[in-house]
Amino acid sequence: MEETMSTLEYANRAKNIQNKPEINQKMTKKAILKEYAEEIDRLKRDLYAAREKNGVYLANETFTEMTLKQEEQRKEIQELLLKKRAMEEERDRMTNVFQELNCQLEEHQNQLSKTTNR
Repeated sequence: MEETMSTLEYANRAKNIQNKPEINQKMTKKAILKEYAEEIDRLKRDLYAAREKNGVYLANETFTEMTLKQEEQRKEIQELLLKKRAMEEERDRMTNVFQELNCQLEEHQNQLSKTTNR
C-alpha cells in the first residue's frame, strides 16, 4: 500500500511539473567557477605584466587576443562598408529608374489627356 501511495504521489507531482522556458540557460556552479578562475588568471597575468614595466602593459596572451579581435572587427567593418556602398549604388540606380518611369508616366498621362480631350 505504501508503494502505491508513493507511486501515486510521484505521478501527481510529475503531472504538475510545468516547463518554464528561459532566455539564458542557467550555468552550473562548476562552470561559473571555472569561468571566474580563468578571468582571475588573466587579470593576474595582466597585473604582473603591468608591475614589471613602467606604464600600462598586457600579458602577451591578452595582447594577442585583443589584436586578433581588433583584426576581425576591422575586416567586419570593411565588409559592412562594401555592403553599404553596394546598397547605396543600388538605391541610386533604383531612384534613377523610378524617376525615368515617373517621367514616362507623366508623358503617357499627358498624351492620354490630349487624346481624350479631342
